[in-house]
Amino acid sequence: MFFTGFEYRDIIHSRNKNLACFEIWTLKESYLKAVGKGLAIPLHSFRVKNMDNNQIEIVDMEKNEKVDFICKQYTIAADYKLAVCAKRAKKNDFAEYPAEICFDELRRSIGDEYCG
Repeated sequence: MFFTGFEYRDIIHSRNKNLACFEIWTLKESYLKAVGKGLAIPLHSFRVKNMDNNQIEIVDMEKNEKVDFICKQYTIAADYKLAVCAKRAKKNDFAEYPAEICFDELRRSIGDEYCG
């Protein structure tokens, strides 16, 4: 009920089912956050589609068409993934590797009023 039939098939045929499930889940979660509607959007209503060159598209299952978002997934450590999703983005808009920044440096750069 969380995945489309396509995603379920991809998970079942994967060598590492846990990793495949985790990768799709983080991409879905990233898209929901980018749209800003959270779980008001049913998880099975859109598909995470991994294209060539690790370009990840989101497909609206009802309309059977690509939405205006693109995602990129990063491996942070052996068991950690980071997914980023943005509207009207192109693959080149994403950094090759995510930048690391400590909280204190972030707080100094944007101001304490944004960091609680």
